[in-house]
Amino acid sequence: IPEGDEFLAELKIPEPVPVSKSAAGTRKSSAAGTRKSRTRKSFEASEKQLKECFHVLEEDAGLKEIVKSFDEEKFFKKRPFLHAHRLGKALPSKAADELREALRFHYNTAVLVGVSGCGKSHAIYLNALEKTCIYLTPNSWILRDFYLECLRIRPSFDFTKENSYRDEIKDLFFKYVCARHVVLLYMKQECSVSEEFLFFMQSVDGLCIYDSLILELISKKYSDIDQDVLFDCFLAIDEAQLYFYSGYDILFRTDVDYEESVSFVRFFSWCAPVLGARVVISGTALRLREMGKLGSGNRPLSEYGIKLVYKFDYFNRNDVKDIVMKLLDSDIDEDVLKRMSFFLQGRPRILMNFIENCKRKQHNP
Repeated sequence: IPEGDEFLAELKIPEPVPVSKSAAGTRKSSAAGTRKSRTRKSFEASEKQLKECFHVLEEDAGLKEIVKSFDEEKFFKKRPFLHAHRLGKALPSKAADELREALRFHYNTAVLVGVSGCGKSHAIYLNALEKTCIYLTPNSWILRDFYLECLRIRPSFDFTKENSYRDEIKDLFFKYVCARHVVLLYMKQECSVSEEFLFFMQSVDGLCIYDSLILELISKKYSDIDQDVLFDCFLAIDEAQLYFYSGYDILFRTDVDYEESVSFVRFFSWCAPVLGARVVISGTALRLREMGKLGSGNRPLSEYGIKLVYKFDYFNRNDVKDIVMKLLDSDIDEDVLKRMSFFLQGRPRILMNFIENCKRKQHNP
């Protein structure tokens, strides 16, 4: 899990402002909702609306100056697990290709399932180089604050009002995600940063203060979010296995006549049609039985617009040897190479971390 707090302290970025209560108010009646819509318009990411948001990011938050002062060498030196993505950029990735096809065609949701280090995050990274990715983990401020808000409003809806509760938190989640999208647009248009830079900044939760500022602005001035705002990007929820704990079971099934809790991770799949963007859910050894419930009944996931991606590049020992010898320009003891090949087979990410550590040792013996 990325170390967001440490990164914020390093760049002297303050903690995000709590904006939960201003971001979402529980709907009291349809009439109240109608009055609300009359007084405030929808956020469509128009040129005028974006200009207002960009002004907040530049004048109030100084985001452009933060980007200018970014020290890439220092950043990757402390985070070899991120640099490993760069090292593996040229290597083949079946999962990345399959995910790319899923994002391109009719699937609303893609689910990446595999063991630790097999290349799930790397598949997301490779696609994020080509298409703007809103990248979140359970450690991201957006998901932490959103979950707390879900807990806060949960008592306002009993089991019979489950659908209303889901609609409420879907609208709320849309605002959080839209806020991040605006921040990414600003960095691309005003700071001329790459998609790779955006992915890495999100990986360490380095945009949380800016997310909170834009979320507060959008929540105060606009009644809802236009669905087309996110049409040109995709949302990735990584490390989703951390949501498979009873404490996160704050949703109930609606196809039974008794209260039965379901995993919180299913919520993100349900959001896909609402967000207007493709959703990618990834996690170590996600429970296939639970993922199978993303739909309902016994029909295949594909009928619900869900693509299951589980074929990764499990390198064998000879593959590992070839990759190590290709990427390291120094002689390696044959016995050591055999041992490392045994332990690193089937773990591309750990293999890249091993190579990165070797490179650092070569330069700093």
